Amino acid sequence: ITSASNNLALKKINYIYKKIIKAGIYPVENIKIAEAAKVIENSQRDLNVAFINELSIIFIQQDSTTTLLFSSIATTTVTSLIGLVICFLILKFLFRKEPRPIDLIIISFFSSAPGLLVFPVLFISDTFIQAILVLVTSLYALVAFGSGLKQVYLLRNIEVILVIIALTFGGSILGGF
Repeated sequence: ITSASNNLALKKINYIYKKIIKAGIYPVENIKIAEAAKVIENSQRDLNVAFINELSIIFIQQDSTTTLLFSSIATTTVTSLIGLVICFLILKFLFRKEPRPIDLIIISFFSSAPGLLVFPVLFISDTFIQAILVLVTSLYALVAFGSGLKQVYLLRNIEVILVIIALTFGGSILGGF
């Protein structure tokens, strides 16, 4: 989101940002709107921090082992990084694209947001419903990642499917070692 005090400044800012940001520029009519967007972004981050703090309190009250939770998070992070490296290599050498690591990280970050929908699993005792919820959120995250790749790198559907398959299986196989 860009804004400025006058149209000339806004044009200059947009010109510079378009050279840097490939995902798109969203000019708004005045600085107050841009600042409001920043307030919303900061509020969302604060809510996320508060949510994690509340989860921590719940885990402590339930005598859950946070070590197990953090080891799961670490394993998932390593698997995700390996998957992103595989994705980078496929884009670079197979599809002859010029992927920027930061673009892949941003796409991965936003596509992992649906993973937050899996937190109700902690409070559901039925194993079948837990499995369905995890499966649905995982598929949704993969579709979001594929959509992001397609939009940023102008990939065809079959190329997106190939990258997603390589990302999923490659990250799982290499992340398990």
